[in-house]
Amino acid sequence: MSYRIGLIGLEQHVERVFAAVDNDPEITLSAVANAGEQAADLSEKYQVEIYDDYHALLARDDLDVIASFQLPVNQGETVIAALDAGFPVLSEKPMVTSQNELDRVIAILQQNPSLHIGQLFSRRGNPVYRAVRGVVQSDQIGEVALAYALIAATERRGVRPEWFFDRRLSAGPVLDLLIHDIDIVRWITGREYHSVIGTEANIGRPDDAHYHNVGQVLFRMEGGVSAVMEHHRLVPPSLGRMDNRLKILGTEGQAEITHDGRVWLYRWDDATELTDLPEQQDVFANFVRTACAGHDPIVSTQDAVQSMQATLCATEAGFSGDLQHVPPVPALPERTT
Repeated sequence: MSYRIGLIGLEQHVERVFAAVDNDPEITLSAVANAGEQAADLSEKYQVEIYDDYHALLARDDLDVIASFQLPVNQGETVIAALDAGFPVLSEKPMVTSQNELDRVIAILQQNPSLHIGQLFSRRGNPVYRAVRGVVQSDQIGEVALAYALIAATERRGVRPEWFFDRRLSAGPVLDLLIHDIDIVRWITGREYHSVIGTEANIGRPDDAHYHNVGQVLFRMEGGVSAVMEHHRLVPPSLGRMDNRLKILGTEGQAEITHDGRVWLYRWDDATELTDLPEQQDVFANFVRTACAGHDPIVSTQDAVQSMQATLCATEAGFSGDLQHVPPVPALPERTT
């Protein structure tokens, strides 16, 4: 079977799309819109039709999945247009940047039970995060009590595009960066967020009026569980480009991912490094195959929308400093699993 992809935009981690196309003979890149200076190269390499206007791409009737990799500020309108055109959509995160856009996505999904929406939450396919989820879900640390997550990066000005440092275009660090941890803690613990408070600031860059580089949020989850999450772009180059850490504490132990990507399980009487990890999963390829078959992908529609809702609330909490309640997303039409 062949799965035909229509790609809109080339921002962020679009290489995940190209990797799936290059490595899976059943996944084909059929059309590309908003390719900019790379249009000619993509046309030659993949023998695809190139569109300046993504609406012309969405008018085609021979595509199976739309992959949206626009600037964050433009992502919502593209996702909504693709859903309105009747396509399942896998988008780069964030798939929307406002509550109004998310409400429109939910309305479309409620009216069209066969549609799927997903976000590129690549950590769900990562063996170390899958290992921690297995430990937590099998009750090896007892009842979950709290979670801690850090996602941090070097600034890399001059390497990253300039829009990355302007929250008017990037939507800010929570929607662009911390969204990964907001989703993965939900996925690992199986608990929903009830409320969130936070802080966000520009430290050391007073001339960048629209840049925030450090922040922290505190979620209250089901059952009184708390989740502390931090983000910043102040990682010293001597530490590497990224500093990602995760800790899930339970009543009988804790599971932890360290800065160097190792997974540890701490019980009362022993500490064990987990080295027999699950296989890597390609989140994009998984979405293409399962959504086209009518099944729930690794990132289900309900999960994509609920994690997006929590992230929007965390963004507002960090920016305003006010407590935000996280409303539950209405139950979307059930998919076959």
